[in-house]
Amino acid sequence: VLAPTDPNSLRLRARQALAENQMGLATDLLVKMAENHVGGEDPPQLLARLLDGSEGMALLRPHLNAGSHWVPQVLAQLVALKLPLESGVALLAEAAAKGLVPPATVRSFVRSLKANGQWADAYGLWLAQQRQPVPILFNGGFDQRFQVDGFDWEVPLEPPGRAGAVVAQRTSSGHGQVLEIQYTGRAVAIPIVRQYLLLGAGRYTLQGQYMSSKLRMEQGLELMYCRSEEHTSELQSRQY
Repeated sequence: VLAPTDPNSLRLRARQALAENQMGLATDLLVKMAENHVGGEDPPQLLARLLDGSEGMALLRPHLNAGSHWVPQVLAQLVALKLPLESGVALLAEAAAKGLVPPATVRSFVRSLKANGQWADAYGLWLAQQRQPVPILFNGGFDQRFQVDGFDWEVPLEPPGRAGAVVAQRTSSGHGQVLEIQYTGRAVAIPIVRQYLLLGAGRYTLQGQYMSSKLRMEQGLELMYCRSEEHTSELQSRQY
């Protein structure tokens, strides 16, 4: 008789459990295989397909135990198989809250959700990782390091020798933390800096200040706002 943790035994038992629709047992065996790297990508793939089902989260939740490391494998297969990413949001949120996934996994999943246009899911997952209340405009005072792949300020990544604008956070006397933009004379990528806001229906006004030095622009400085059928966002500024 094969030992219960023997790779061949796990494969046979998992195959039989799936064939007999014993999904609780099948899930337990597939998680063990993924944890012990038995069966290559097959167990994570099967778990990803299971997660996409109506009972997937209920079957997988009991396996979110301290020390588990199968979740990133399953989420990676969810993306690879092009399954609906919202299937993994609840699993990832719970796993992240328990410290079972690295921050890079959360950032990667948020990035994928944003790329797919699933803004509400992406924002909800990012919001769950914050340790404090989040205002509508995040990091409006530029006093925190920018969070990559989230809903913070975003600056285009360009090689230093080709950048048309160099963006940095610094302290300004009398004004606290500010965002400094130095123009190099090269072509400027638009937008220079941006932040996506998830807003409900209504009207919003965002105010800011700017100061320029030795800046010449033939058409002046243009401040932009966006509109949609559901809401209006405006940006106003005052020079000092």
